[in-house]
Amino acid sequence: MITKVGSRKASPRSLLFRVIMLLIVVDACLGISVAFYELGLKTDVTFVKSLADIEVGPINPAAWPDLLGTDGQLDEMQVAETLSLTLGTPPNVREYEREAVRIEWLGEEKLSTHKRVKLTYGVRDGEPVPAYLLVPNSGGTRPGPAVLALHQTTDAGKDEVVGIRGNPDFAYGKELVERGYVVLAPDAITAGERISSAGPFNTDSFYTVYPDWSALGKMLQDHQRGIDVLETLATVDPQRIGVIGHSLGGQNALFLAAFDQRVKVVVVNCAYERIETDEGRERWSRTFNFIYTPHLREYVRPGAERRVPWDFQHLLALIEPRPLFQSFGLYDCTWSHPRTPAQIHAALHELYGGVGKGELLHTEFFSGGHGFPVEVRARAYEFLDRFLMTPAVEVEQ
Repeated sequence: MITKVGSRKASPRSLLFRVIMLLIVVDACLGISVAFYELGLKTDVTFVKSLADIEVGPINPAAWPDLLGTDGQLDEMQVAETLSLTLGTPPNVREYEREAVRIEWLGEEKLSTHKRVKLTYGVRDGEPVPAYLLVPNSGGTRPGPAVLALHQTTDAGKDEVVGIRGNPDFAYGKELVERGYVVLAPDAITAGERISSAGPFNTDSFYTVYPDWSALGKMLQDHQRGIDVLETLATVDPQRIGVIGHSLGGQNALFLAAFDQRVKVVVVNCAYERIETDEGRERWSRTFNFIYTPHLREYVRPGAERRVPWDFQHLLALIEPRPLFQSFGLYDCTWSHPRTPAQIHAALHELYGGVGKGELLHTEFFSGGHGFPVEVRARAYEFLDRFLMTPAVEVEQ
């Protein structure tokens, strides 16, 4: 039986409650910190102390066997080959491998805590990659740690990472140089100074030239070349290079670390959910605007019957046993199931624990949305410091 309740005028107290609830929802989805000082209320970032608090089941075992070797262990070579098919075919591989890194220095600006250098560096397809190099003013004469800082999906590109414009919560490049790191922050294709006439995050022109490649593979190439740039610098210890990224930058950081052993430590925030259970999985292989990779289309299109050949547990398995910090918002509206990384942590912990390196895998969830709160960043930076600030600390490969 349905009972119709007559309308009545909402009380001021009721209206206030609704406003507060609306702001909390906005805060959760967008990762904006909202403080109600006048009301004596405040939204604080809280951490889930145990991954057991995340109510998700284990990964379906069927997601693993196709990438297991005959001994029942994960076949890393097969995983890498499977992922490479998603990257597509890059141009001029052999020619690029013989090239020395080409850097054009465009100018510098001296700031209170660091020097900000504008530069471009060459990659195999001939397109220069614009980037900022941040160098701490307090740096000594000995080579020190460095970080490749990768930006999220934002028109500002590298400018946000170095604190010129954009959201200061994502200026982790600026914050890291202030801690003593040399930082390289490049523009990804279709962002910052690389926006085409079609607009930001539109890959049409890229696929016109490279129909067999992928934006994902292109970004990986650009970022590997960024590591080459860092290795040329006298101020950088090549054995102490890490990578950090939020959202798209986090995905790029994971791929870079998976395919490049020179990355010693990885920090990502709000970077992914499991593709297999993603209700918006078409995002990984759209047919318009920013096409991450066309090579997953047959697996993620509506009505697709074939299962995606890899997922993030496979990608992250290639990073093990190197240190990995990953953080996620419990109420991240960017993802359909933002808690599924807990399943991936559980699967990966078996790999890390199996080599006695369980403490090198850190996964945490915070009460928030698609943001990078200051408390989370502080813990991420401490994780980087632990493995990169001291030359004697090395992780066995």
